[in-house]
Amino acid sequence: MTVQDLRDLLRERADGPPPANPARLAQVRARVSRTRRRRRITTGVAVAAAVAAGAAVLPGALPDTVTPGGRTTAATAPGPELPESFTAPDGAAYRRLAVTSIGRSGEQKKTLTVPVTGRPLDVAVACDGEGRADNTPMVYVGRAPSPSARIGACSSRMELLPLVVSQGDGQVEVTFDATRSGVCGPGMTACDEAVPAAWTLGVYEWTPPAEPADPAPVKEFPARFEGWKLAGSTSGVWPRDSVVRLEIEGHGRKVALDQLCSGELARRMRFTYRVGDEEPAGGASCGVWESGAYPAALTEVEVPEGERLVITGEVAAWGETTNRPVRWSVGAYTRTGGSGE
Repeated sequence: MTVQDLRDLLRERADGPPPANPARLAQVRARVSRTRRRRRITTGVAVAAAVAAGAAVLPGALPDTVTPGGRTTAATAPGPELPESFTAPDGAAYRRLAVTSIGRSGEQKKTLTVPVTGRPLDVAVACDGEGRADNTPMVYVGRAPSPSARIGACSSRMELLPLVVSQGDGQVEVTFDATRSGVCGPGMTACDEAVPAAWTLGVYEWTPPAEPADPAPVKEFPARFEGWKLAGSTSGVWPRDSVVRLEIEGHGRKVALDQLCSGELARRMRFTYRVGDEEPAGGASCGVWESGAYPAALTEVEVPEGERLVITGEVAAWGETTNRPVRWSVGAYTRTGGSGE
């Protein structure tokens, strides 16, 4: 797991469930019981409708669906459903091209063949449960892992990830492989409670909105945070504003940078920096802060003492962003004189 993977995981966990508690086992059992009752009701309705239409349906099974010419294998133990079509809050129109599922047991690798029409593609993922899972799928385009579609923590809320493919191809194979450990790995004690999850996975194409929608304001960075003091911040709207520039006083203590964004594509933003003569390793992603505690994921940089620091950076995004702007804000923190230095 890379440093960036850990930072992304920290952001995901900031909106996730609280730490384990003594009543957790009873709560999980109650939730499983409720879920099973809902599935029995849903399955009964689906079977009745299928019989009325003269169709054969296997109770509890979610058939994989794909556009003509696509191929995949049978699905087992489905997770939450993915809609056939929907319109995002910013006006982008989504159409599902293919869907499959990976269960808690059975086959853990599925392939979908989808057409490439020139419209942007997204991977959609939803999971039956919350938090850690030891069968988090990796996404492959052909035989190569997708750097843009990285699935995070298990959540019943549908997540959309950009799927970057070659537009010269008439179709592309998208593989979801959960045979390896996802957020958990050997020897990682924090994952002791992780269990296999039921995943629903799909590929959508989307049409950009006719006009760009104005993203919501970004919450202000806290003035102080666990031994850090806000030294300065700047903001902009992507793609109009793609350059970051900040000047702060250097006091020989560490400087840390963080990013917050708003808009439907907020989590797709990438930031690269230069702080004086230092370049932090790798790129930084953007956090979304709508409620709760500040989801800090600071990138720390050592700086010389007594210099006026100039922080510059570039803002980019994974995938297509036509008429889907993102509002961003970058904050620079310096260490206070308290503990933690």
